[in-house]
Amino acid sequence: MHIDRRDFLRGAVGAGCALAFGLKFFHFSDDSAAYAAEVDQLIHSTCSPNCTGACRFKARVTQGRISTLIQAADYPEDSYNPRGCLRGLSMMDLIYGKDRLKYPLIRTGPRGSRQFRRASWDEALNYTAGKLKEIAGKYGPEAIAATIQVPGTGYVQKGAMVALAGLAHWTMHHGYDQNGDLPMFWPMTFRVQSEELESLEWVNARSTLIFGSNVIQTRLPDAHHLLEAKRRGRVVVIDPDFCSASAKADEWMPIKADTDAALGLGMAKIIIDRRLYDAEIPHTFRSGQLVVPGRVKAELGALSALSPGRRPEISEKRH
Repeated sequence: MHIDRRDFLRGAVGAGCALAFGLKFFHFSDDSAAYAAEVDQLIHSTCSPNCTGACRFKARVTQGRISTLIQAADYPEDSYNPRGCLRGLSMMDLIYGKDRLKYPLIRTGPRGSRQFRRASWDEALNYTAGKLKEIAGKYGPEAIAATIQVPGTGYVQKGAMVALAGLAHWTMHHGYDQNGDLPMFWPMTFRVQSEELESLEWVNARSTLIFGSNVIQTRLPDAHHLLEAKRRGRVVVIDPDFCSASAKADEWMPIKADTDAALGLGMAKIIIDRRLYDAEIPHTFRSGQLVVPGRVKAELGALSALSPGRRPEISEKRH
């Protein structure tokens, strides 16, 4: 067996670290009796940051406090095991961070003074409701704007905010409306959040185009699927920067900053003019004035021509 100098050094360093730490920190998913005796609980949970990866992990709880987060490695698909990244494993810094708010605070000094006092939940909610009512009465309910970010990370609380904004006639800003790195035509056209494709299927593509995404950096648990897709096919990245994904691409197209919309519209025009699309898809999956039947389009046009005071109220009845 041939061992080069690099392999020898790598093995020596790994063995040295293991001995130095007594293998204490190298538990992966050990359910042995010796390991279980060290913990009070081993709780199964899910990581839920902005990447929406929803990686499953095990939380080791010692004396009522999370001491270790362990990547779960029991997904049915072997290519997902283990699933997680260092960002998710560092969530304890947020849970136990010294600056984390644990109770309501009401500002007592001018803005920027950092002068606050602790308040009860009842006082804080009543105070907030009173201020919102005051703003709505003075400027109208549309002057109050609510926003949510990445609905997939909290359907309950974020859904409640959407429902409240609708009932109170507030202005609602979806997080995707304000993100320049996400394709808006998907929610506008297909009523879906984005074009999420199962990363396990990336490897089956003969050609992969990445436009406005840096998978290698933002979707670490799925990055190896993109690398496998590159090995089997071809990966093209369109990005002004030589980002991590650009470095892995077979071809990098460094467009000028702020020209991505022009490039996208140009690509769409060629696809439409040359009929390089499946005509059944836009007729089957559609939403929006530009693709609805003519009768509905005419009704929408007539409705938009009315003055705001003459426009009918939207019925609460759902058809």
